[in-house]
Amino acid sequence: MSPMRIRQVFSGRRDSRGERASRQGFTLIELIASVSIISLLIALLLPAVQSAREAARRVACANNLRQLGLAMSAYQSSWRTYPLLYEGLSTSDGTPSGRILGLGDFSVHCPLLPSLEQGGLYDSINFSVTTANVIPRMVKVDPHLANSTASRVVVAAFLCPSDPSAGSWTQDGAGTNFRANLGTVMPPSGLSLAPIEGHNGAFVALRALGPESYLDGLSNTMAFSEKPIGNIAKGPYDRFIGYWWSEPGALYSTADVLIAICRSVGATPPHYSNIVGTSWLLPGMKYTTYNHNAGPNRAVPDCEGGWNGGDPPLYSGSFAARSYHPGGVHACAMDGHVRFVLNSVQLSVWRAAGTRAGGEAATGLD
Repeated sequence: MSPMRIRQVFSGRRDSRGERASRQGFTLIELIASVSIISLLIALLLPAVQSAREAARRVACANNLRQLGLAMSAYQSSWRTYPLLYEGLSTSDGTPSGRILGLGDFSVHCPLLPSLEQGGLYDSINFSVTTANVIPRMVKVDPHLANSTASRVVVAAFLCPSDPSAGSWTQDGAGTNFRANLGTVMPPSGLSLAPIEGHNGAFVALRALGPESYLDGLSNTMAFSEKPIGNIAKGPYDRFIGYWWSEPGALYSTADVLIAICRSVGATPPHYSNIVGTSWLLPGMKYTTYNHNAGPNRAVPDCEGGWNGGDPPLYSGSFAARSYHPGGVHACAMDGHVRFVLNSVQLSVWRAAGTRAGGEAATGLD
């Protein structure tokens, strides 16, 4: 190629055949503009994609919780009662019974397994053994060795896909995001100095309740709600996931006083745990129960009450419903229907929905 031809090509002038030389690639300004536009599009689309994924996870979460409600209705159809807390052995006539504090402690979730197409898993649980490592004041509860294998089976119906820890398991076993409702703090009665907790909710220790016990109505009494799983053994206190307690614990007689105690924690509580919800097989607020003392996703941290010092708490304390869903939590009523309760729900309405026979109006949840 002659020098004249080369100059014609690079200058963009027509060659001897009248053809204009084509220019290859982008200029620097064009490249920067293209990258900026692509980055802007990604920034606009990414939240939409994340929102769509969360919407799908939220639907799956509600469906799993609905399956739990249907399983509870199936259990009631078979036994004429709803499951009881700390269920253990059955009586000679087949009626469910329970024992407490190491003498056969099992969650409400266990008797629902056959109705969740988990009959084989239910049959593998040894309900005749005690729960291990029950120490006074420190009530440390682990699955018995006879149930260690069963406790580590991940049950999809017990999980909410929005929780990044869903599906994981620890030495406690496989976890659950869905907790059974224990109600609210009841003032002391008779000669008792301690508040009566866990007696006005959907489930009661060692008592199998029938539909007639829910005077507020099955649709107005919450059976289950959500709570994140925490499996971090070490690290700073997580106010959203974990809970704290003091030794000796602060005493209280009303839910409002308990909430004030829970609020009083500083950045570093005297004792705390970020391991929660890590076993669907075990009972207690550490694993499978919650209450309605504080509203859903409120800034009030969970705390264990002074009437039951130690880790983990069984009854005493405030353990609120929480979730990773923007704006609220799912809750399943005793009649099996699931609703999404906003964080802004009035506390009085939320507490009313937590009791089965308080005579309060539970309107305004939706």
